[in-house]
Amino acid sequence: MVIESIPGIQEVDDNNAGKVADLCMHFAANKTTEAKGAADTLLAAAKGKPSSCLKACATDIKSMAEVLVNLPAGQDDMNAYLTFKDVRAKFKDEKPPACEKDRWNKTSSSSADETGIVDKFHDIWNVAKVGNMQINYIFPWPDSDDDDNIL
Repeated sequence: MVIESIPGIQEVDDNNAGKVADLCMHFAANKTTEAKGAADTLLAAAKGKPSSCLKACATDIKSMAEVLVNLPAGQDDMNAYLTFKDVRAKFKDEKPPACEKDRWNKTSSSSADETGIVDKFHDIWNVAKVGNMQINYIFPWPDSDDDDNIL
């Protein structure tokens, strides 16, 4: 599982939800930067004719990158909360995001690189879901946000 590969996660007390959420967010930010670079390269190679799966994942990765680029470097529960709030807002109309749905529809025509992009987004999304659960322990999402909870 990708969660165990987060640097420092093994040393964190399970009851320290803020630290776990913060580590998840920074890990997701780093992985999103990597995935965006790889997706941009594949989109350029597709010369305007990317597969629907690649196009959906590249769009979702770009959206995630737009939110995570503003994540402060310091460790702070409120930073993670505010960032998750932005993630929830960005993806509220997609339950789950297109790339997550398309992940299960990969075809034999998908290249290994395209499949890798889908898998990267899936890993990022899973880390975001874990971080979201941890944040909810500290700052429960208001009932009014329940409909927006896509994580």
